[in-house]
Amino acid sequence: MSSLSQQFQTEVDSGDRFSFGKNWARFLARLNDDRIDLAVKSLSAFLKIDSLQGKTFLDIGSGSGLFSLAARRLGAKVHSFDYDPDSFGCTQELRRRYFANDPDWKVERGSVLDREYLEKLGQFDVVYSWGVLHHTGQMHQAFKNVKPLVKMGGTLFIAIYNDLGDATDQWQRIKERYNALPKTAALVYAMSIIAREEWRELRRHLAAGTASQWLNTWRDYANISRRGMSRWHDWIDWIGGLPYERATVEETIDIFAEDGFRLNNLFDCSAGYGCNEFAFIREAELGTIIDTPVPGGNSMARRFGRRVIGPFERRSEGVVGFLPAKPLGSDRCELLLISDGELRGPVIVEADSSVIVDAGSSVEAATRRKHYVVCAERITLDAPFRQARGAMWVRSAPELAAIADHSGGGERRSPVFLFENGSQLPRPHTTHEDIVNSGKGRFSHWGGDLYFATTDNSDPNTNGKIYEALVAWPDDYHHEVEAGLKHGLPATVAPTGEITLDTAVKLAPDERHFVFHRSALVGEAVSDGRGGLVLAGPSRGPSLRPVGGKSVLVACNVTPLQRPFAQVRGHMWEARCPDLASIADDVAGSVSPIRLVRNGQALGPAHTPHDLIAAEGRGSFSHWSGSVLFSTPDRSDPNHDEAEYLMLIPKV
Repeated sequence: MSSLSQQFQTEVDSGDRFSFGKNWARFLARLNDDRIDLAVKSLSAFLKIDSLQGKTFLDIGSGSGLFSLAARRLGAKVHSFDYDPDSFGCTQELRRRYFANDPDWKVERGSVLDREYLEKLGQFDVVYSWGVLHHTGQMHQAFKNVKPLVKMGGTLFIAIYNDLGDATDQWQRIKERYNALPKTAALVYAMSIIAREEWRELRRHLAAGTASQWLNTWRDYANISRRGMSRWHDWIDWIGGLPYERATVEETIDIFAEDGFRLNNLFDCSAGYGCNEFAFIREAELGTIIDTPVPGGNSMARRFGRRVIGPFERRSEGVVGFLPAKPLGSDRCELLLISDGELRGPVIVEADSSVIVDAGSSVEAATRRKHYVVCAERITLDAPFRQARGAMWVRSAPELAAIADHSGGGERRSPVFLFENGSQLPRPHTTHEDIVNSGKGRFSHWGGDLYFATTDNSDPNTNGKIYEALVAWPDDYHHEVEAGLKHGLPATVAPTGEITLDTAVKLAPDERHFVFHRSALVGEAVSDGRGGLVLAGPSRGPSLRPVGGKSVLVACNVTPLQRPFAQVRGHMWEARCPDLASIADDVAGSVSPIRLVRNGQALGPAHTPHDLIAAEGRGSFSHWSGSVLFSTPDRSDPNHDEAEYLMLIPKV
């Protein structure tokens, strides 16, 4: 037995390593042309190419050999290697089946941690390592070792387990237990884990009436899987996979961006389990920093910021670096500095692109930190915060509803990030159940509310910490987004309620006017008795503190909602208005301008999904077809609360 084989077997016998190759061997018995075609298509799509003709392809940790085969079918000259002897044998078997004696496909035993072996390989146009480097036991060394293997202008395609903190730590313990058990007991243990997880998923589908979709995840998994595997083999591969390391999307991108690699494609599963997939293009020599924003990322600095780069130098005002590109975002917002995840405050970019990153530390200390400039609106979140349940607290923010998670449908991710004492809460876009049960800085922006847990699961009303929201408004976003609001008059509202129009305009005395800010209703504008305007009644005061961006004054038709209201389900009630169907929300993307008011107070958020109105209530509503579907703030029956419900319809 070779030294490599002896080392591998020792690790398996000690329970430190899962024998992936045996799982792959069972998979090959079921491999067919459809799964091979799927692998070819997925590789081609992620690399954004139609052919690899004339290119060289290195498959690190080739496993079954399926993607080496896919690359060869796309025309590449392929070199495959794997540390696992059974995986090495699987890749050899695929070569024998489909490209026997082919000089353009070489298969070897080797380790990505063996630098002497890697140095003999040379460089390649495409270096591919899907779900391998995190199983080496030395992931960061493996990252370092693969970088020189990519030609300048070449592509690195890797997949790395996502880091979810406590949740991934739990899977570490499951994997260790599985590998420590005898073969039969390990199988029983794996089946118990699969049953537990699948039952959770099935219950969710049963509640939604979509059980057939869950069944399809087993029956048609080969067509769903990005790797062409069966669901069973994917489960065993996941449960058994040791060694097990992981990294966030941002961490992985930064590791390669600091050595000349620019992100070219990303499959982001940072809100759940599984592998984040990355395709990098090598643009510069090792040691060259490439500034790469992370689309949809969990870090505000990495998603919307631009990195401040060197050379850093000491000037009279402090240590400065240089900002090579404008941050993403609206010009209406301010520029803010975030250093190593800490919000430092406003910054000014000078004419020579210099930015002060630290007023007091040394150049060496400033150089060691990662500094980003973001363009954002900064909003202080004052108490009270309402406890929903468990570790989850809620802060209403109706003015942000238009940019919430999944607003308008699809996979949209909110550009709102929460900060506690200047540090970003670490896990945005988290499911509400995870916030309730796990807490520790998880948060979500859904509809007109911010749902969050403090970092230590304490009460934000009494823990003495400062909470802020930073909003990276898209540069193409206008606060008068709905059709009726774009004709409003720009205005500024003082905390005391006085309204100042940007342009002097004589308002029609027979019209009623209302103030909106970022599409949220602030209140009705009435005469102050001195020729000016002021917000009426309880709408005035410091509850709204717009920072950056104007409000608008809009003339509206006011129509009462007529009782009786029909209860649809849960907390959702229906008021019929068939004459307004032409301006309702619809699947084509039309957005209703209607706003609802209850006893002078705005309801919202508007455009809320119907399931959420029924489940959560609290004033959310939707205008769909010939109906207004709404809820009351206190979840009461609107037929018996004696409140006045009004529809505001902006005049176009």
